[in-house]
Amino acid sequence: MFWCWFGSGRWRRAVLNPPAEQEAIGRAYVAYLRVIVAQRGYDAAAVALVADLRAASAEFSQMWDDHRVSRSYSSTVSVRDSRVGRLDFDYALMVSSQSRQRLHTLHAVRGTSTQERFVRLMELPPDGDIHVLTDRG
Repeated sequence: MFWCWFGSGRWRRAVLNPPAEQEAIGRAYVAYLRVIVAQRGYDAAAVALVADLRAASAEFSQMWDDHRVSRSYSSTVSVRDSRVGRLDFDYALMVSSQSRQRLHTLHAVRGTSTQERFVRLMELPPDGDIHVLTDRG
């Protein structure tokens, strides 16, 4: 998820949010990664991931230096899938303080055609690409 957001222009192009909201998305990811790294006890793999992300992305590095931490996040997700069009979801992320478990929830936004489009998407044959949804700030 972190590599896709900070290292893949393809992921970001799928997100319909304006640049200021995309910055908020990135900040939420970094705050969430801080929780994960701490929960893992700053093990070698977690520290290496952060170092690699810092080397690959000046944006990530700057946000990491802000030292924000967050165990939960909620917003609206708006993405465009090339096969079915715009998908709008209410999104929530919660991180357990007792374990490494995380809960991501997505629900179609009421009053949109997302439910019908998502059902249609699930009925289509795989196209070989991984379609990922990201949160909106």
